[in-house]
Amino acid sequence: MFQNLKYNIKHKWGTQFALLVAYIMVVIFFSITSPVFFSFSNFMNILLFSSVTGVTVVAMCFGLISGSLDLSVGAVIGLTGIVVAMVIPYVGTFWAIILGLGTGVVCGTINGFIITWGRINPMIATLGTMSVFRGAAYLLSDARSISITNESFRQIGRAQLGGIVPVPVLILLAAFFVGWIVLNKTTFGRTLHAIGGNSKASYLAGIKIRRTRFMIFIVISVMASLSGIIATAQTGAGIPRAALGSELDIVAAVILGGTSLAGGKGSMVGAFFGLIILSTLTNGMVMLNIPAFWQMVATGIVLILAVYVDVLRGGGFERFKA
Repeated sequence: MFQNLKYNIKHKWGTQFALLVAYIMVVIFFSITSPVFFSFSNFMNILLFSSVTGVTVVAMCFGLISGSLDLSVGAVIGLTGIVVAMVIPYVGTFWAIILGLGTGVVCGTINGFIITWGRINPMIATLGTMSVFRGAAYLLSDARSISITNESFRQIGRAQLGGIVPVPVLILLAAFFVGWIVLNKTTFGRTLHAIGGNSKASYLAGIKIRRTRFMIFIVISVMASLSGIIATAQTGAGIPRAALGSELDIVAAVILGGTSLAGGKGSMVGAFFGLIILSTLTNGMVMLNIPAFWQMVATGIVLILAVYVDVLRGGGFERFKA
């Protein structure tokens, strides 16, 4: 029994424990340097800030574990916001949300088809579609923000349960909980680990790799669209440049959480800690009045360190195969 406990602490819980310690250290530092940091309302603000990119972090964790990277998620978030803002005056809240999620299905299908049947490296393919989707957002909106006056839709991003917990935070926590179940308790989750760990062995074992990766890119884009819906509801407008550059924050959170760039390794708990650590760093730097440019520098340094740690764990970039 003690040997199993020791094994779990070293191999299964080691990364999560290290992230927990790191997060506690970050909280202690900002609590000392900023008198208003350590409060319930501020932690709710951190979770609320995390909710937009955090929903996509769940799906990106699936993608990286399977060895698939999607850099178009930020553009999908922006495009979804424009689509929702354009159609909501005519179809109402419910159908606007459905069409918004449908935007993610279309974008994910395009990515999946290019990568799995076109056999193009996921990084290069989604780098290209990132420009396509962002350009589409600018074209549809004529490069202008589109205001939303529908109050029921705006409440998605602004309402609070019991006047305490914002609805986007509930969506974020639900997304991670469902993601944890899928990753740890389902055949699909085990398949993702198998494909990312050894795609050739998975193929010989009868796993349909193309179909699975095709589904993964659809899931990633649909979750990005959900992020776009939350962001649009919070701002009350569809903004074509929304979530510009957020794909780097999303990838950084997943990698910081212990997911390997080479695939086959990762956890939803680790991804959650990675997300919260980055959001807390941003929140703390804002409270210390650190300029936005230095915040970008700090985020970049964290991403580089996370990738370096991944290399030390034996991960890193490998040649992706569809």
